[in-house]
Amino acid sequence: MHEQIVTNFKTAFSSSPIESLRGIGIECEIPVVTETGAIVSLETIQLMFAYLEQKGFEIEYDKHSGLASTAKRANKQSHKAFDYHVDQITTESGYSTIELVLAPQNNLHAIQAQFWDLLFLLMDFFDSKNCLLLGYGIQPLTPPSKKALMPKERYRFFEKLSTNHTIPLSEGGDTAFLTITASNQCHVEIDLEQAISATNVLNALSGLQIALQANSPIWKGKVDPKYKANREMLWESSFPNRLNQIGIPPSFKNITAYVDYLFQFKPTLVKRNGRYFKILNKDTFTDFLQNASPTIGEALNGEKIEVEPVAEDMDHLLPFCYFNARLAPKYGTIESRMCCQQPPKETLTSAALTLGIIENLQAAEGLVRQFELETWQEIRKN
Repeated sequence: MHEQIVTNFKTAFSSSPIESLRGIGIECEIPVVTETGAIVSLETIQLMFAYLEQKGFEIEYDKHSGLASTAKRANKQSHKAFDYHVDQITTESGYSTIELVLAPQNNLHAIQAQFWDLLFLLMDFFDSKNCLLLGYGIQPLTPPSKKALMPKERYRFFEKLSTNHTIPLSEGGDTAFLTITASNQCHVEIDLEQAISATNVLNALSGLQIALQANSPIWKGKVDPKYKANREMLWESSFPNRLNQIGIPPSFKNITAYVDYLFQFKPTLVKRNGRYFKILNKDTFTDFLQNASPTIGEALNGEKIEVEPVAEDMDHLLPFCYFNARLAPKYGTIESRMCCQQPPKETLTSAALTLGIIENLQAAEGLVRQFELETWQEIRKN
């Protein structure tokens, strides 16, 4: 099964060099708050989806909660060049943080037009509800709590994967920090030959990119005296028992080494018959795949079943890879994840910088080689 998963990874990326304009997509997260700075009600977000349905969007409902969770609309311009051509407005783990996931384009000007088209729609709705769309990564005055969680089945498992080093069990656990963060992420099309080099470079340089685009200095309603990018540090607070899954990983020699590193993660969730189960009794994903002894999975309601591993279980491990840059085989892209949500008129600056690094990958590799990996990791933290 190991070889099958590695092969699946490799075939997901173009085997030919990308010589034309690269595909680019963005994922822009925006906190929505009341005029007092608190998160909005879940009812308000549900009304947003009803409004979008009236505007021609197709609404998807979460099977677990029965709530509207995603609004989709075909993007005609993207349809001409890409297999995936749908714009989405969805919710993050915090229901009061909405996410604009834009279909790929081959230039940032088209992305910008898409983005503002959707943003104006949302502004019209939220203006009518006296709500604000915020341009900072951490802004809601509402403290992190399970009360802010979008009650989708997968998100509800976060509490079961969580520690309680900072946030008490009564409020859900340390993963509740994720209910108040927001970022600007982007996907850039990458070919197989460049995939690992791009991963190593974007991760190593992520501290510099964070420094250039730090935009989440607000914590507990005040400017933090130490950090200008609070959201980056919250990953360690959310998953202190999974630090090998966060930030800047080791440099990788090839795709196989990358996948092997992911296999050392603690197993998380698998899906069977439309339901999620948490893996209980295996220390690593490798142990789970080897299945030397029966694997036990537990549902949200406490039901336990025996789980046989399948290659597709890798799809549910990948979202728990919280590197600053990670490969996304589903789209044949590299995903840059480290930037705070940018001010309104600078939304695409992080995507532009990431694209520029990829287009100048050889020169960027030269910069990375000037310092040891530990130095780059220290830059990220400080």
